[in-house]
This record gives sequence, C-alpha cells and structure tokens, in this order.
Amino acid sequence: LARFFSVEWFALVARLLGSNGALAVVLPGSPGYVPDDLARVLARVRLTMQHGLQPGASNAVRLVPAGATLLIGASAPTPACDAAYYTNALAVSSIKPPLGWFSRALIEDYVSPLRLRQFDTACAAQHVTQPQYDLIPRSYGDAVLYSESRFNSTLHALLARLYGSPVQMRRGLGVAGAILCALVVLLIMRRGASCAAPLLMACASAAGFTLEMLALIRYTLARGTAFYGVGLLFAAFMLGLSLAGMALHYVAAARRRAALSVCLLALAAAAAIVLLAPVPGDAVGATLVCSGLTMVTGAAVGALFTTLALLRRGRGTGIAIYAADVAGAVLAAVLIGVVAPPAVGFLPVVVIV
Repeated sequence: LARFFSVEWFALVARLLGSNGALAVVLPGSPGYVPDDLARVLARVRLTMQHGLQPGASNAVRLVPAGATLLIGASAPTPACDAAYYTNALAVSSIKPPLGWFSRALIEDYVSPLRLRQFDTACAAQHVTQPQYDLIPRSYGDAVLYSESRFNSTLHALLARLYGSPVQMRRGLGVAGAILCALVVLLIMRRGASCAAPLLMACASAAGFTLEMLALIRYTLARGTAFYGVGLLFAAFMLGLSLAGMALHYVAAARRRAALSVCLLALAAAAAIVLLAPVPGDAVGATLVCSGLTMVTGAAVGALFTTLALLRRGRGTGIAIYAADVAGAVLAAVLIGVVAPPAVGFLPVVVIV
C-alpha cells in the first residue's frame, strides 16, 4: 500500500492515460454488509485516486461494489454512473482478463442504486478527509485494521486505538513526548553531567536510525522492494559506522571535544541530505545515491559513538553509552515503523527526532 496507492502514483498514471483511458483498481469487497474497516480502506483509496487523477473533482472515480470492489477512474471527466460506462471502462483497461467474472449482467446488478448507496453510505460514515501520499502512508493503518478484523485477531482492539484516529494518535505522541522530556530533565537534575553522554548518544542513535529508515523508504519508493538494494543500503550504513569509528581513533586527545561538535554538525548535515537529496529513477543511480545517504548517516552516528566512548574512557560509561545507542535505535524503530506513519507520516518524525 505504499507506492501503488498514493497520490503521486495516481498522478503519474494520469499523465500516461489517454483522453479516453481508464484505470481500474481491485480492492476487497463484500457481497452484503460493508464492515467499517473495509469501508475505510475503500474510502481512502478512492479519495487518493481522485486527488491523483483529477484534483478537485468529486466524480473522478466510480465504485463497482461486489465480492471484489472495483474503483474505476479516468484523467478526464466521466459520464453518469451506469452499467455501460463500467463495461466500456473494463473493455479498454489492461486488466480485463483477470476480471472476466465482471460480465455486463453482473455489473448491472452491482451498480443498482441500492448497492451503490450502501457502499457510498458506508464509506462516507468513515469521514476520511485525507488521502495517502508516498511519505504519509495513511492506508497502512487502514489495511492493518482490515486484515486483523478479517482474521479475528486479538490485537484488533489495540490496533483500532492506534490507527483508528490520527488526531488521537497525534495527541498521544505529543503527551508521550512531553513525558519523555520531563523524565530526561528529571534524570539530568538527579544525576548531573554523568548522564549527559548516554542521553546524547540515545538521541543521536534515534536520529541516525530514523534517517537510515527514511533513506530505505525513499529507495523503496523509487525502485520497489529489491532485496539486493536493501542489503547494500544496510551494508553502507554499517560501513559508515566502521570507517568513522576507526578514523576517530587517530584524532588527538586534545581535539576530541572539538570533534564532538563536528559529529553533531555532521548528523544535522546528514539529516538535510537525506531529506532533500533527489533519488534517481534508474536502478544504479537510486542504489548509489541511497547507499551514499545511509553511509553518511552511519558515519555521523559512528563518529559520535566513538568520540563519546573515548572522552569517557575509564569512567565506566562504555556500557551505558552502548545501551543508550541501542535504546535510541529501538525508540526510532517503533516510532517510524509502527506508530507514526498513518498519523503524521515519515517526514515529521525525522524533523522531530
């Protein structure tokens, strides 16, 4: 649900469609009652298609309710909703063979006013007002909820609280952030400077892991899920960690405090590069650019880790710094991988971290 159900992807399709072209998207359906979780998925993708194919239009996407729901859109204004329109749209679409069960007789039954009103009412009841974008994958939460409801998962109640209301999610993230900041301040007041290095490492690790994940996400958006590419990106991150760590051992002890400031600046520069650097569309270019982005991020985090370890040598904080490094990465993984994407997207998490 990342790339093929985003406004950017549908906009790309709209530029490629002819004046009489049509795009058909197949989604789960229901022969009778329309569950809330299914209605939310349909409403989100339909709204996203409308934003991508015909921004500002209210009738750019037609819905064919059935056991498998069809969303049919065009890049130009479409005629009134009738069976002939759907039949013609299927005839010119490239997905007609796998959808052979959508005969004219079935379509005439599916697009009856009663069925259309049933699905439209169910979708409208979800109050979906925001589409999905490449870096704001709102359909992620919709799909997880629908999947868990289909299989009667015991996690559905928890996931409904997590993904059911983005507004509540943003409020929860704000409250959690405030509590975390209060705990950090309390820790500093009680422990003083002894906890400064682990806290700095935890924050840097969270930022580094978040940037690494963003580079991986941008690569996946550009090239799809290529396992060799993902492996190269992780290898580049670890290579950056290793090279920076070895290089810092040759920095004179008197310059290590200055090196700490340089490491923080390097991490900020890595954030700007990962956020703003364009990713080429070709395989070689995308792999090289995203590998370079992860290597820069890894080098910044590795240099900071090594500098803190060398500065605090002999004070028994090596284990604390390493534990803080892991804790920061765990926090970032939960934020950018599970909690935040449907509510605020990836970029706000990167900016906050």
